[in-house]
Amino acid sequence: MTNTIFLMTRNRYMMIYNRLINITIPSRYKDKACRLLLYLQKQPSIKWDEQGEVCIDGKVISNTHIVDLIRDSTVPIGRRKLTAGIHQFYQFLKSTNIPLCLFGNVEKKYDSSLPLIKKRKQKKKIRRKKKQMNTVKIVTMNTSNGIKRQKKTETNLETQKKMMSKVKTRLVVAAIDFGSHGSGYAFSFRHQFEANPIDVSSPMWSPESGGDSFYKTPSAMLLDSNKSLVAFGHDAEDRYSIICEENEQNAWYYLKGFKMKLYRAVLEEKDIRKDFEMTDINGKAISAKLVIKLAIQYLRKHLLDQFEERNIGVDANDIDWVITVPAIWNDACKQFMRDAAEEAGIHGDMFSIVFEPEAASVYARLLPVEKFIGENKSTILKTFDPGTKFIVVDAGGGTVDISTQEVAPNGELKIIHKVCGGSWGGEMVNEKYRIVLTKLVGGPVLKQFKKEQGADYNEMMRDFERKKKTYKLNSQETVNTRFPVSLKDIIADSVDSSIESIINDSTFKGKISTKRDKMFIKPDLFLTFFNESCNLTVEEIRSVLNHPRCEDVSAIMMVGGFSESEVLQDAVKKAFSELDVFVPVDGGLSVLKGAVIYGHNPNIVASRVCNYTYGVSLSVPFKTGAHPESKRYTWDNEEWCRHVFHVCFKADQDVKVGDIEQIELNDTFVTSASQCRRTHPLRAEIYISDKPDPKFVTDEGCQKHAVIHVKPSGGQWPEQVFGWVELKVARTEMIGTYVNATTKERTSTKFEFLPSGYKFTKGEKKRLFDPAASE
Repeated sequence: MTNTIFLMTRNRYMMIYNRLINITIPSRYKDKACRLLLYLQKQPSIKWDEQGEVCIDGKVISNTHIVDLIRDSTVPIGRRKLTAGIHQFYQFLKSTNIPLCLFGNVEKKYDSSLPLIKKRKQKKKIRRKKKQMNTVKIVTMNTSNGIKRQKKTETNLETQKKMMSKVKTRLVVAAIDFGSHGSGYAFSFRHQFEANPIDVSSPMWSPESGGDSFYKTPSAMLLDSNKSLVAFGHDAEDRYSIICEENEQNAWYYLKGFKMKLYRAVLEEKDIRKDFEMTDINGKAISAKLVIKLAIQYLRKHLLDQFEERNIGVDANDIDWVITVPAIWNDACKQFMRDAAEEAGIHGDMFSIVFEPEAASVYARLLPVEKFIGENKSTILKTFDPGTKFIVVDAGGGTVDISTQEVAPNGELKIIHKVCGGSWGGEMVNEKYRIVLTKLVGGPVLKQFKKEQGADYNEMMRDFERKKKTYKLNSQETVNTRFPVSLKDIIADSVDSSIESIINDSTFKGKISTKRDKMFIKPDLFLTFFNESCNLTVEEIRSVLNHPRCEDVSAIMMVGGFSESEVLQDAVKKAFSELDVFVPVDGGLSVLKGAVIYGHNPNIVASRVCNYTYGVSLSVPFKTGAHPESKRYTWDNEEWCRHVFHVCFKADQDVKVGDIEQIELNDTFVTSASQCRRTHPLRAEIYISDKPDPKFVTDEGCQKHAVIHVKPSGGQWPEQVFGWVELKVARTEMIGTYVNATTKERTSTKFEFLPSGYKFTKGEKKRLFDPAASE
């Protein structure tokens, strides 16, 4: 018998079935009881007597309680009417780490030779489902004259119903989020998603040395001299602190915030097509693809190990993986991440990418109103009504992504403005704090402290991170952060002075003070750390609202870890007081949980706007007066104009998932000189421009973006090749398929994304393409 949760042998099933016969459980519940017993029978603290009664710590839990638990397992715990016995049994299950999600409705395929376990009548299921879908929420509202009236507001059950029609078929969807500060994963089973899409699980991470638990672990990696992963997250930070104390850093690689290193490499115009080198905190070079690969491998293995420890029979091939990326990442970054995932064991058909702000809104639109922080909660649900437009500000540690979205009539999301944002997330605030420390104690002292007392440095920065997110604007209290005694000792030894004397002789006198292992920062100075990041975020939102398509935006939703800061929230609210600004509870997890939901139903985002104009270079018949003389050339006794930009997709154009444009791709191999090319791939060059109607691929703002490679299907091309490449909009990426015009054979193509050619000089973007080199 094959079950969608685990693989159960015939003998094991018969043992469970025979045990159920001796327990007075109605037959309609025995399919769930099978799963329950498979787990309970392995728990050493559970005893079974001859009548099938369950004994926990010497106390009998009646069969009725077991029946009620199984029957009510799909009802949220907050709405159950639990007896004391059921509650005791439920708490026991939680303490044994039994995944309660497995008690939900799960489709099974039974061996026909096995005893039949009856199910509920189909009519009852249909009647119950119909009743649920017709439910409306009653909201009591106060009118201006003080009289109360009731208004019917649609719940998001209809939205969830539409989502069910396009779900994927694998058993589990897992999402990975690499943040600049924290990384983690979340997952849900298919039956969980079908019952309640926002029922998403995420592990808690805590340092081995003790302390609080978090839904993400630090984005830190420790590799040995052989470049093998030794530790990740909190463990990497703690181990590296010990290595620093023993002065053995040169034998190790320690990396933090590795995702932003990939983004910076693109900004610096590095060629990341296959790989590039990033440096650890001590300046040692290491393969960037190796780092990303090891990070994905670690989180993938962590999830599989959790399943194995809990005896959940999930195979690695039963999981669809989603990786979140900033919306401002370009195609080269996304391809790099896809290649790294492939090397980490997540193959193409099991892997997808989602933009972080889109994932956040996918999650938030399914939340009940009480799960939001905002001044006007009665309007929050209206934000996700069909036809409404809203902005998502995804403020993370490294980047701030801004995405403008509209809810379509069918409940799907439309991206209506080009993605924008930049690298001014929460890490910019941390950098301002480090600048102040550097001005006080000096760069060499701070570097020595970081090297020799790594544990104290990490804890000092973690403490500042907490204060940054939890600072209350209304309190106007002095902010106290950790200032380790070990740092004071290094200051005394290095500059022969105390930190108190240094502060009194600096411009920070009266703004900063220290006492024992604490530093006290006045609010006026503390708030200046946020100024640049807040100003850049507000300016970017304002530029979006100035676009004609975004003039009727009604709300701003803030997600991401940095959005938990009241300082950032207040800056956005003051700048856009006419709009509703709200934050989902646990906004830092919105992206991760939304990515899981997206993985179950990737068609929830129906259309996007092109960031650039995409096209190809063509030669067309030369027209005197219309074409420049510099583009004229003669071929086959005819006059032609080279380098004409043929547009496939325009910048700011609304493109739907599945839209296709065709590019002709022909060649001939009739001469003896061309025979050596018959085994080589055909090439189609893709160009981009930041202008909607470029004339030539050599114009300002144009660059060669990618090369499409088409391999000969039989290992060799025929003498004459006629066909075309179909460029298809596929969610967050574009895919290409070559179609042979003669045989109609379809061949997948490979994109090779070229390094960015934009150079910023005096505010202008310059092209990489060199016309002389192509002639």
